[in-house]
Amino acid sequence: MKKPWHFADEINLTPLLDVLFSILFIVMLTNMQNENKLQRSAEAREAELSRQISELQEQAADDRSQMEAYEGRIREMEEQIRLLEEQKSSMDLYNREAVILSVSHVNEEDLHVLVLHNESTGETTRLPMGMERLQYIRTRLASLIADIVRGTDHQPVFIVFTCRPQEIFTEEFEAVHNEFVRQQAIHRVVFYKLIREE
Repeated sequence: MKKPWHFADEINLTPLLDVLFSILFIVMLTNMQNENKLQRSAEAREAELSRQISELQEQAADDRSQMEAYEGRIREMEEQIRLLEEQKSSMDLYNREAVILSVSHVNEEDLHVLVLHNESTGETTRLPMGMERLQYIRTRLASLIADIVRGTDHQPVFIVFTCRPQEIFTEEFEAVHNEFVRQQAIHRVVFYKLIREE
């Protein structure tokens, strides 16, 4: 005959508790390791983001300083444009209200040439120079200036003589210079300026 089945008086839970505590310990240890990895990863990402932010801030500061430099350059250029416009309007006024005669001495193929350019009309006169032609030069200059003065309606005539002293003979220079000074004394509307270039 079979023995009837019955429950033991006591159930031993110690091995079960050992297994549960071991599993709990492993889970907690794994979680701590994962948290440490996540924290290190977050710190690394934060450091990288901080570095990128610093680089962007430096680049923004550089861009800002370049922008300020460009704005300063633009202001300078606007000022230059304004000054050029003022000069142009002054030149237009001079061209309407005055005659400007530019005179220069040039060397061409073993010849000394006096070049007279009327800025108002655009006409250019070339006078070959030489020691034997000094009287002719004086007479021709007097005639040209008298024609210009007669052609204006009492407008001022500005004569600007530009020369390099080392490239013109002293006698030629003195003849031309003295004639311009004489014409300034004769005509009240004639004003003479000598510019010596080095």
